Formats: sequence, C-alpha cells, structure tokens
Amino acid sequence: MFIPKKFTLFELLVVIAIIGILCSLLFPSLSKVRDKTKQAVCLSNQRQIGIAIISYADENGAYGPLHKDTGNNQRWHNRLTPGYLPSGPYSGTSDVQQCPSAFDISVSWESAIAINIKLCGDPNSEFLTPVPIITATPEETMMLIDSYKNWPRSRSGYMDPDKVVIGAADEIIAKHLKKANVSFLDGSAKGKSPAYLYQRNQWSHTFWDLQK
Repeated sequence: MFIPKKFTLFELLVVIAIIGILCSLLFPSLSKVRDKTKQAVCLSNQRQIGIAIISYADENGAYGPLHKDTGNNQRWHNRLTPGYLPSGPYSGTSDVQQCPSAFDISVSWESAIAINIKLCGDPNSEFLTPVPIITATPEETMMLIDSYKNWPRSRSGYMDPDKVVIGAADEIIAKHLKKANVSFLDGSAKGKSPAYLYQRNQWSHTFWDLQK
C-alpha cells in the first residue's frame, strides 16, 4: 500500500514563506486598484455635481449657486438638493457630495467636494462676489476639487503643501494616488498633481478667475 510522504517542517516553512512573498507582491497592486476605483467614483460624482451647477446656472441668469446670502445660512451645495441632485443622509446634502476617500459628511454644511469660491461667492469678501459662468475660460477654470477637511469651498490660499499633501489622510486635498481630482467648467475632470496646484495659488490665475 502506498503511503504518501509527509511534509517536513522545513518544507512547510518554505511554502509559508513563498505564500507570504506572493501576498506582499499582490497586496500593493490590490490597494492601487482600490484607490483607482475610489478616484473614478469621485470623478463621476464631480461630473454629476458639475452638470447640476450648469443646470442651476441656466435657470439663474448664468450664476452658480450662492454660498450664502443675507438672512440665509444655506451653502451652495444645499441649493442643489433636491432639485438638481438626489438627497443624501442630511437635509440639503447629496450622496454624490461624498468622496469615498474623504472622511464622512457629518453635518449639512459639509461637502467632500469643494467648489471654486469665485463661482459661489463669499458675502464676507467684497471682491468675491459671484461671477456669471459664461465669462470664464472653461477649459482652464476650476469648478470643483477634492475638499480640504470637508470645507465646501476652495480658494487660492488652499493650494499649498500644508493642505494639499501634508496632514492626516482625511484632511489633504490630494486624496487619490497623491493627486487631486479637479473638474473644469468645460466638463472635463482629471487627477492633478500637487505641483500643478502649487502653480495655481494666486487669484490672478485662470484656474480661479472666471473673468479671464
């Protein structure tokens, strides 16, 4: 009768070591695939929000949604639900405002995707009054970007290392494979490197200025 040969302890250790090596090679690839999937979801969300903003502007004299106005504490993204975007877990929010690589939205004024502050305006800054979208250079002017700490608006001062790449993973702007998702007024959306953002940290750049 044939008796199968038993594995020695050495042979078992070799097999375990080989499996460990294969896993160490596989896990980074799986992690990268997972991160790319999150990036794709975020870009899709930005495109949906962008369509909602353009639709809103078409019905409001070419102006995007105001961030606030006198006597009203609504943020820009609150104005898009439920008329232009599906409602989310909090009143005035939408599920598409949640980036899968950001920390969860916990209150209605938060958004994991931020708008160009010049598009929605700032009632506390006279030079940041809303500008009609039709005056912009669409392919160069940012509409939406990954948010810093779930702030719903983004401005030029945010494009520095302390906010783009330094800090906790749930705070940085470059959330996707060390890139930030950016969508433009022409409808395009893509991941942009920190170096790209650092070069656009001035209000005068077309990245921000809807009047150029």
